Amino acid sequence: MTICRSVYSVGCGLGGKLGHGCKTNKGMPKLIEQFQSLSFKPVSIAAGTWHAAALGADGRVCTWGWGHTGCLGHGDEEYKAVPTVVEGLRNVKAVHLSTGEYTTFVVAENGDVYSFGSGESLLFQVRSFSYLYLDISPLYVNV
Repeated sequence: MTICRSVYSVGCGLGGKLGHGCKTNKGMPKLIEQFQSLSFKPVSIAAGTWHAAALGADGRVCTWGWGHTGCLGHGDEEYKAVPTVVEGLRNVKAVHLSTGEYTTFVVAENGDVYSFGSGESLLFQVRSFSYLYLDISPLYVNV
């Protein structure tokens, strides 16, 4: 991320995780142009193995990449090749986010925590998992 809040990505493009609208690799850093189209000013980026997330200055959250296990929070498991606003968080002002291999966590301004994706990549136990727990839309985590 540059001082003017531009985001560039480079490397493996599998699943659209670079955010350029395609699934091809990039050998040189390339500007992720979708943020301008969304009037989205990124202040923080988190990158999982197969997906990425961005926190906007206005508290919105965008995700993109491979949507396996619902880790993008768009209510499905489809890939998104460009940053896409997580509509399930439209009434939440996010202040922090984090990604795991197949999981995304979002912390709201009021301290609430939301999670989407697979519980198998959690490093701590949020609830008892007797089976693989998947959330394909943002889920409030009662901790």
